[in-house]
Amino acid sequence: MLANKVSVGHQFNGVRLQTGRPARFVGQANSLYHGRPVSDADFQPRRTRYENTGQLQLLHRSYNAGTPTTVEPSVGNARLSQTNTQAVDIQDLTSQLKVPLYKQLIGNTAMVDLSSLSANPQVKILGKCEFANPSGSIKDRIADHILTTAEAEGKLKPGGTVVAATSGNTGASVAMISAMKGYHYIVITNEKTSKEKCDAMRSYGGEVIIAPSGVPADHPDHYQNMAVTLCKENADYFDVDQYDNPNNPEAYYRTLGPEIWMQTKGRVTHFVAGGSTGGTISGTGRFLKDMNPKIKVMLPDPVGSVFWDFWANRKAEKDLEAKSYQCEGVGKDSIPGAIDFDVVDDMMQVTDKQSFTVSYVSICILVQDHHVALHAHLECQHK
Repeated sequence: MLANKVSVGHQFNGVRLQTGRPARFVGQANSLYHGRPVSDADFQPRRTRYENTGQLQLLHRSYNAGTPTTVEPSVGNARLSQTNTQAVDIQDLTSQLKVPLYKQLIGNTAMVDLSSLSANPQVKILGKCEFANPSGSIKDRIADHILTTAEAEGKLKPGGTVVAATSGNTGASVAMISAMKGYHYIVITNEKTSKEKCDAMRSYGGEVIIAPSGVPADHPDHYQNMAVTLCKENADYFDVDQYDNPNNPEAYYRTLGPEIWMQTKGRVTHFVAGGSTGGTISGTGRFLKDMNPKIKVMLPDPVGSVFWDFWANRKAEKDLEAKSYQCEGVGKDSIPGAIDFDVVDDMMQVTDKQSFTVSYVSICILVQDHHVALHAHLECQHK
């Protein structure tokens, strides 16, 4: 990590970061530094000179990486050589500048107005930008909470391996959090998962196993059962078990629910979210109902998922039959232990086409392309 004390000029332009790596330049053209040609004198051993763009982020990454690093004024920079320097504790520096740890970026996502989707001009629709979480997924919330809780309870020990069955989103989040905590990970998904999600899960250095798609929920090759088998066979493996782990809905009860309540100043009347593990709808819905029992919780379910028949038609779990659908990450072929259907006030079935169209329209609204959004919305209604 960074030395306890570093010497930093009052100006941050052109500080030199000692890293033990060959010199290189960042920020301007490689052949220029402050508008002058680069000379041999600039390439001192074990020195790297940075422009101020992105400089503090580099310092912070070095601090988190645990590499001994010092910062001092740049020799030959007339502007800095004339400024006074002072010893600054790096932790105080990052605190004063409000530079967060990467994992501290999880949650507290922005809320945006999607009222253009509303068929009733009197109804305001707000959306949470969960894609702004570090891995790009809402599942960062549960991955961090589940792994941190497992460490505290002694279920996940140093040198252990994290195993997660996933439709893709949780896998990327588990991969990221595992890598940040120093654990090897194995994520198991199925052939339905997109290449982009699989690439994201691999990108943190762990293992991705792709199971066949469409096999029955009780088949040994079902991706959830493969995770269970791996953990039974290896004592040092920890199963995230997102589908049945009570820490899944608890993560949302602690984070997403309070965020929505505060961001809407308690004026929220309905909460709508898809379900797969059921953690989001259960934890968030339970918190909001604890705050105001009149709030309605709505669960859209893909045509082909078993949730609809279980909730609306009260079919026994043994009689449920899943069918094929293309929408990723929502719906299920079995009933997870993490979902609480008592929280759900209403459920509606949604086709693949409706799901994809509304997703596309929402993106157009976010990027302010209202003309394309309106055309897509009208075309969907017409067909």
